[in-house]
Amino acid sequence: MQKVTMAIPKYKNIKNYILSGITSGLFKQGGQIPTELELSSMFSVSRMTVNRAITDLTAQNVLTRIPGKGTFVTAEKAAASATNVTDIALEVTKRGNKHSLNIIAQEVVSADENVALGLGIFTGSSVHFCHIVHYENGIPLIIEKRYVNPIFVPNFIEQDFTKTTPSGYLLEKHGLSRMEQTIEAVAATEVHADLLEIPAGEPCLYITRRTWDRNNIISVAQFLAPGMRYKYFVSTDFSS
Repeated sequence: MQKVTMAIPKYKNIKNYILSGITSGLFKQGGQIPTELELSSMFSVSRMTVNRAITDLTAQNVLTRIPGKGTFVTAEKAAASATNVTDIALEVTKRGNKHSLNIIAQEVVSADENVALGLGIFTGSSVHFCHIVHYENGIPLIIEKRYVNPIFVPNFIEQDFTKTTPSGYLLEKHGLSRMEQTIEAVAATEVHADLLEIPAGEPCLYITRRTWDRNNIISVAQFLAPGMRYKYFVSTDFSS
């Protein structure tokens, strides 16, 4: 009896090529793969066929599409301790990746009721404020909004945050003795989605944090990170 050989569908050839490229290191975690047009040319197939392969791998969380930028190998989620304050730039570089940021605002503002309550000051008091988007390998990782009491950290507003992050500066220059933080799940608004380059409504982690020096509340911060790119962990030692 003659053996029947089934041809592998063209879109599966493309999937196998991408998966093989990830395994071999040709396509690195967080790195961009060829465009649909390039893959279409490489395999002499329609873009619809390429799109099916990429859609399958995206559904399997192997690939991540970022509108306007391209398709990337899904990186391992960035992880931070829920019990410690760390410098986000240091977190990123420890993973062997590049940290960058976009400073949206860095100015003196009047504390609204929530900020005043968090810092333990009067509503309307002047506070130092920064609004920053942090990136890992050019992909938006987390939005930071931070309010700092200028009485205890008078030079905060003058810092060049392209050289030292707000957390890095506070850790190095002022020390931190205590932290309070809450973590909750929220859906990305249109504004947040635009900054993080994700679809509106995407699940995100919303972190609010207060930090103290030896005796005083010096900072209130709010962070927003896509759930697909960021996670928190807790490590507890029950032996002590």
